[in-house]
Amino acid sequence: MTVLGLTADANPSTAVPSSLSVLLHDAHCRLDLPKIERGLAAVGAIPLASVTYAMADWLFLRALGMQVTGLIGRNGILPAAIFLDDLKTVLGRARFAALPTLCWFDTSDRFLQGLCWGGAALSLALIAGIAPVVTLALLWACYLSLLNVCRVFLGYQWDVLLLETGFLAIWLAPVELLPHWPPRADPHPIALWLARWLLFRLMFSSGVVKLRSGDPTWRALTALTYHYETQPLPTPLAWLAHHLPPWFHQMSCALMFLIELPVAFLMLAPPPVCYVAGVLTIALMLLIMATGNYCFFNLLAIALSLLVLDDGVWHRMLPGSAVGSSSCWLMLAASSAGMAPRPTSLPTWKILNSAPVLRNLARPTNDARHPIASLP
Repeated sequence: MTVLGLTADANPSTAVPSSLSVLLHDAHCRLDLPKIERGLAAVGAIPLASVTYAMADWLFLRALGMQVTGLIGRNGILPAAIFLDDLKTVLGRARFAALPTLCWFDTSDRFLQGLCWGGAALSLALIAGIAPVVTLALLWACYLSLLNVCRVFLGYQWDVLLLETGFLAIWLAPVELLPHWPPRADPHPIALWLARWLLFRLMFSSGVVKLRSGDPTWRALTALTYHYETQPLPTPLAWLAHHLPPWFHQMSCALMFLIELPVAFLMLAPPPVCYVAGVLTIALMLLIMATGNYCFFNLLAIALSLLVLDDGVWHRMLPGSAVGSSSCWLMLAASSAGMAPRPTSLPTWKILNSAPVLRNLARPTNDARHPIASLP
């Protein structure tokens, strides 16, 4: 996804509302990118980011439903109707691929709220195990539609991570109409490996982007000296962590790099080696959650990490009667793992989708148009 901010032209005859900003998805821009970007440049487009697809805590739609009209409604801060009307003028028919959203058909306040509350209702259906494949696909469409018109309000790493995880969950979900326990078949190995690949990308990129950011504090292992007081919405524990001695911050930073870089490769290893990576990643996410608020970002990383631990782990850790419920919770956390359809084109799509991130990792310096998602 590419985030572009469009500002009003100095020439009144070609002025475009300054609220216009565009989210272009790299996966959808195989069309005619030069034409699209020329159209955006005509109204002063400045590309700020390029992204992969992203992941999902679907119940977030409930909270958004109470705010969406004030954010992007007809009289909201950044009205979706004005944004899409301007984009329609600029891109014409290319707008559907450049900005996929159901809001092309309706931008009324009632429809926007319907996407949010409808998504919340679908989330409950997913938790109940009702038609999980169809439910996940509809949830993904709802969230993608909202993300593309909410722009800066849903332009964070966890939002795109939510979409990417949600898309993979469609292939992990059981192909059934009503819930059935235990699952009739294991998740398809390819879908599980792609979930591991996503987790590896997330963690490894998070470490690399810090070292390549140009900020000397990361290389000197002193960044955490400032992190706790400058992060978003620090928790009460963040105050205590901030006042720990400098040597503790340096040690913590070194351990973080250890988990995000070399340990990340263990996620691709066979059991029981991969278990180490899963447990350490979960521990890191819990520590981050204890000292800062990153919405559902850390919960999503934990859900992916749970997929690294196979059923054998839960059988050894829990009594036989509790294994079913634990595995059921694991399926809910990872968006319902079960009997998956055979993902024929999924691996190819996922590799192509990862290519921009891998190319940016190989660049001498970070390209602002192709950022690497970073964990705190």
